[in-house]
This record gives sequence, structure tokens and C-alpha cells, in this order.
Amino acid sequence: MFLKSFLSVLFLFFSLNLIAQEIPEKETSLCWFNLAVEEDMYLPMELDAKTLMAITFQKDNPEAKELMGNSLAVVYNKLNKETAITLLPVESLEGKVKYSRMGYPLASLKKASKKGNFEQYVRVDIEVSGARNTTNTFSREVTTEVNQDVQRTKVKPQIRVIFKFADKDGNTIDKVQGTYRHDEKVEITSRRLSTMGWSLAYDQEADAIPYYYFLEKAVEDLVSKLN
Repeated sequence: MFLKSFLSVLFLFFSLNLIAQEIPEKETSLCWFNLAVEEDMYLPMELDAKTLMAITFQKDNPEAKELMGNSLAVVYNKLNKETAITLLPVESLEGKVKYSRMGYPLASLKKASKKGNFEQYVRVDIEVSGARNTTNTFSREVTTEVNQDVQRTKVKPQIRVIFKFADKDGNTIDKVQGTYRHDEKVEITSRRLSTMGWSLAYDQEADAIPYYYFLEKAVEDLVSKLN
């Protein structure tokens, strides 16, 4: 019985070590980078609608470009300093695959492997969302003939950093995800005026979140799974 238990523990130990070493410690070319911000989160991130649209479609907008550049820099700094994997410069596939107007590659792992000559490729996605335990409260204030509807939404911010690795032939090696969920709720307030069958949104505000701090926490979680 003791021997059986010992062998089971030994097997588990070696299995975990094999999993930890599954991704080769090689120079890795970025073939895709995208930042997705859920609609409810652009106010807590202090983004206006124009910047959010530019992020979504990777348009050449100064605010959106700065946000994406800083976000990727957080990822690069952590990975290159704290793991044995080396992320190559963003331009490593320039001239070989499609790049967005912001200057980021937008190629599948398979296509990148056919066009590039690197040993390893990675797709990087950052997702900012509100966790599922969302609560909505409504109130109505009546002034003369105009109603003011106030909606208060409370969400728990969540950031996911997702890496998908492939070898030189574009075959998927592994998918690794780092996550940070904030414990405290953030309140988002929306106000609308309504009268005689029409409605107009006139004010929205939200508690600001320290986005880069949250992102760094998510990347730290990712790093812990790679080491």
C-alpha cells in the first residue's frame, strides 16, 4: 500500500515537471497581439468611446496606441526578465505578415510559421472584463415632465493574459493563461432622460481602476505557470 502511494506521488511529481517544461525555452516571435476591452470596462479604464473604437479595430489613434504599447511592454518586461523564454521585438515578422495600423502583427500561428523562419511563435491576447457577479440597481427621479433614470452597475474587474505557443511548423505547443480578479466592486453610473416616448443618455461615470497594476498581477500569474 505504501509502495503504491509512493509510486503515485512520484508519477505525479514527474508529470508536473513535464508539464512545466512543455514550452521550449527559445526565442519566440510575436505573430498576433490584441487588447479587448469589454464595454462596461472602458469607463473604469478612463477611455472615451473614440479610443475604445480605435483599440477594437486597431486604428492609428494616439491614446489607443499608447495604451496598447504600454500593455505589451508590461508583458515583455515580465516575460523576458523572469522566464527563460525570449520574446522577440514586435517587428520580427514585419514585411512577412500583415500588421495593423498601430504596428502590431495580426497573423495566425500557422501563417506566421510559413512566412517566418523562427523556432517558436506566440499569439498574445489581453482581455479586460467585468467578472460575472454583476449587480444592477435602478432609480427614477421625476422632474416636471422629464424622468431621469439612473442605473448603477457594480462589477469586479478581471484581466486575462492569454499566450498560445506554436513550434516552427505552426503546430500548437500549449496555451497558458494568467488571470487577475479584483476583490472589490467598481461602480458604474449611467443617467438617461426620458419623456414623451424618447430617451437620451447624458451622463456616465465610474470609479477608476489602476489598470496597469491589475495587468501586472495577471502577467505575474502567467509567469508563475511558465516557470
